[in-house]
Amino acid sequence: MRGIDDRGRARWPLAWLGAVITLGVALSAPGAEEGVAGLMAEARTLLGQGRLDDAEARYQAAARLAPGDWKVHLEVADFYFNVRLDCRRALGHYDVARRDAPPMVAILDGVYQASLKCLEGQGRWEEAIALCDAWRALLKSERRHRRARAALRRRAENEARANALERAEATLLQVLRDDYEDARAHMLRAHVRYSLGRFEQALADYRVIKQTFGSPLIDLYLGITLGRLGRHREALVAFEASLEVDGEFPETWRWIAASHEGRDDPVRAEEAYRRCLGLGVDDPR
Repeated sequence: MRGIDDRGRARWPLAWLGAVITLGVALSAPGAEEGVAGLMAEARTLLGQGRLDDAEARYQAAARLAPGDWKVHLEVADFYFNVRLDCRRALGHYDVARRDAPPMVAILDGVYQASLKCLEGQGRWEEAIALCDAWRALLKSERRHRRARAALRRRAENEARANALERAEATLLQVLRDDYEDARAHMLRAHVRYSLGRFEQALADYRVIKQTFGSPLIDLYLGITLGRLGRHREALVAFEASLEVDGEFPETWRWIAASHEGRDDPVRAEEAYRRCLGLGVDDPR
């Protein structure tokens, strides 16, 4: 979607306003369609003037007059998503766009992405999973295979958020069969296996990530997993490597303390806990 950065934040009004004016609503027939075109033009003008309430009123009126016009509903949805930051209203209009627009990636790709951000932001994981499947089907229909794999990985992310960990693991296996170089899929699978208590498998995954892709937190993950396996000496080596990346990260010191406790070294454990307290953690134990 134009006007949305890669974290889903609004860039308004200049970039977004330019996008919606470019899109436009090509309505030339008399009667209701002419009224819709006028309302949409007024809404854009008012939006450019910063008169958001008046712009919203025009957009709402246009949407009521054109219940099946996907172009109108797409622009209204973008207004709610980018300007009002109102996902509830945006989703209703994005639904109309997905239902009535031509099934083309050029039109609907951004609609799916914005809709997913809304659903995920509301914790509606199962709906997000279903939407990922529909988005992936659209991408595959145009042979956008790399993007389709990204949609599948996003499905796994939502399955993990829904605590459907077995499903997430199965989905990630499919992602990695298609593209073993997907570093994000490797990391998510490691986290999922750790959450399932499969620490040996998680450890193997984290080691692949360290050797192949790298990650600022990978030594911390290795240390935590080794600690879960009772391999505290190895865990402390990993934590030392993590401290070289960020010596002020309190979570590292908390796990260092836990490993010293696992090795029956209460003096060093206490030192690490005190360091954690000094970094602003109220209760590191």
